[in-house]
Amino acid sequence: MIVLEKKNAEAIIIKLKFNKNLSIFLCGIYRTIIIDGVIAQFIKKENLHMPEPFDYSVVDAALEKCGCKQSAIIAILQTIQEHYHYLPEEAFPYLSKKLEMSEARIFSVATFYENFSLEKKGKYVIKFCDGTACHVRGSVPILERVRSELGVTEKKKTTDDQLFTIETVSCLGACGLAPVMTVNDVVHPAMTPDKAMEVIYSLKVKEESK
Repeated sequence: MIVLEKKNAEAIIIKLKFNKNLSIFLCGIYRTIIIDGVIAQFIKKENLHMPEPFDYSVVDAALEKCGCKQSAIIAILQTIQEHYHYLPEEAFPYLSKKLEMSEARIFSVATFYENFSLEKKGKYVIKFCDGTACHVRGSVPILERVRSELGVTEKKKTTDDQLFTIETVSCLGACGLAPVMTVNDVVHPAMTPDKAMEVIYSLKVKEESK
């Protein structure tokens, strides 16, 4: 068996058959290529788990709800994002085939509108306003406290357990209630660092009790 290192591979396994006796396996989780080896034994030894196949039922439901037509692409993408909190890359080729629309055009729509995200987000997307009204009423200390407690930063927005994503926006449309934060678009007014953490702790308790 020949083993070669392969960096920056994704968590997938690709099998390429060159002839009846030779196969190549790209093991992204372990960044390893195994050529003509005992792949089953390797997987068992390293406790390698294959990723779950993508469930297209959510995409199909979005197509059924919004209509399987190119003019409905924005509504379709919005419906998909409502479920995943982002747009999975697997959805693009599937939509391209269903709508008879190029992937490039779908991607251009997804990247043109700021509300769409291509990055995987946590179950709870928490947004803080960094506009003037919230800023002068103390939104920065609230944001800093939440980031510190959850172990996230401006660049690393999602917690390791994929439970929370922290974002900042220019306005949440609730200036009279400043400082505010939203959790999955539910507005929480007149926040303080302690009040914000109470909301987050309650969500943690809710998840732990499931």
